[in-house]
Amino acid sequence: IFFRSLHLTMGDGEGEAVKVAVRMRCFNGRETKENATRIVRMEKFEKGSNTFIKDPNSGQEKKFVYDYSFQTHSKTEQGIGEWADQNTVFDTLGRPVMNSALEGKNVCLFAYGQTGAGKSYSMLGKQDDPGIIPRTCDAIFELIDNNQDASLTYVVEIQVVEIYCEMINDLLADRKKWPAHGHKPQLTDQGYIVK
Repeated sequence: IFFRSLHLTMGDGEGEAVKVAVRMRCFNGRETKENATRIVRMEKFEKGSNTFIKDPNSGQEKKFVYDYSFQTHSKTEQGIGEWADQNTVFDTLGRPVMNSALEGKNVCLFAYGQTGAGKSYSMLGKQDDPGIIPRTCDAIFELIDNNQDASLTYVVEIQVVEIYCEMINDLLADRKKWPAHGHKPQLTDQGYIVK
């Protein structure tokens, strides 16, 4: 029912942290058809959040503490947590990572979880409801467009990869041209890259 996203910000000692967020997605077609029961609810605080999972047999809840809990299951159901749309997720996770990168810090944002958990939706979104990656690209190019300092030049590079079954795949490359056993990371002067 949810995916986990790790936000890693590394820098000069200030703000170094690993932040963990969890997102509860809506039921998929199979779950709706089978009349699945929601067993997750969330609480958001000024700092941190709780995610509760209820045992459907005993009714007992187990609490999990995360930095962020995003409820994207239902806009209308009461008592399951505040609704979080793509913009909320971007402003909470994506924008701070982007801002740290623009300050020259090494950053990483990745999503992990089982197939169908909502990773692609959170990271890429849909054409009419973009996720973190396209929103980040839009924000970066908006900052460049709004720059008034003619002495600045910009170089924007992006790499989007998936690690699946211990293979690295370049998500911006044609899938038909992917190596049979995935790409291998290579250390360059700019750090590790996937070729």
